[in-house]
Amino acid sequence: MKRIIGVCGAPVTTHNSGFVGLYGVESGFQNRGIGQKLFTLCLQHINDRNCGLHAVPEKLSMYERKAGFGVREGVSMVVCNNLPQNWQNLSKTINDNTRVEELNKENKHLLAKIIEYDSKVHKEKREKLLTSSLTKPDYTTFVAIDDMSGHLVGFGCIRLHNGGKGMIGPLYADNDTIAEVLVYNLINSCIAAQTKGLLFMTISSSSGGLKIAQKLQITERDRCELSIGYVKFSDKSGHLKSEPYVDD
Repeated sequence: MKRIIGVCGAPVTTHNSGFVGLYGVESGFQNRGIGQKLFTLCLQHINDRNCGLHAVPEKLSMYERKAGFGVREGVSMVVCNNLPQNWQNLSKTINDNTRVEELNKENKHLLAKIIEYDSKVHKEKREKLLTSSLTKPDYTTFVAIDDMSGHLVGFGCIRLHNGGKGMIGPLYADNDTIAEVLVYNLINSCIAAQTKGLLFMTISSSSGGLKIAQKLQITERDRCELSIGYVKFSDKSGHLKSEPYVDD
């Protein structure tokens, strides 16, 4: 009977760039060159496209030496976790033309708008992932809508974490004020976040996300480098050929 003993994936993602992931070999078959063969086949599939790799920090230097992943993204994931303080003092309104409402899980029209907005952030459509996640009973989602245009200008979700606390994410908005109003509504809707604690994650380059964490006085518990390497720059100025893809 045949069975899988190793795997390595290399999809071509946004901007015609590749990303290597799902890389692993069953423990009893390691150190036989199987992983190297799979990895090589994936790089052959990517061909001359720019290729990204999300490695654990201690392995990234090896990929730099042996496979040419020499471009580091240099962004960290900041994990904040504590009982939110003074969350009632967060901004509650955006402006006269923008309203916030909770997603009714049966509202397919609004869900489609969320998927479209998310696609502008990630540069690809994540319809199956969002439809599956946002319609789950333990997810609460709020959206911000510009009534002048009818367009979404932000959305955010909260759900119960395994430890019983509230966990926010994903959260995307056109500006910091919209994000703050969404966070207020999310915490206001989740008793666990108010009484047991809030898990809030943002990237180190997001000044708005860090400001919200400071306002809530939720302590930074961890800062994990997103060890993303790329094989090449796009030009002599040092810009990446493709934008880094970091899923939430």
